[in-house]
Amino acid sequence: MALLTINQTGSIILSLNIRDIEDIEIPGLSKAEQERIGTEVKEADVQVQEKIENAKKEYLEKHQDIYIQMGLNQSFNPVAN
Repeated sequence: MALLTINQTGSIILSLNIRDIEDIEIPGLSKAEQERIGTEVKEADVQVQEKIENAKKEYLEKHQDIYIQMGLNQSFNPVAN
């Protein structure tokens, strides 16, 4: 993607020169290798989403603890998204 971005021209409508694209080597991966890589990417995405959800939950819990310490727990109800 970086190679394509570097070779873009134009200030308002970005375009690529066909000669620049012709020089890009595309690896010839087997279907099995493509599927393996796709599975790895999907698994990584799931792990990232789980970490994001855990971080949100921890964030809300810490804020709720702080509200309790301040005596404001009756005033605020954090809403989980």
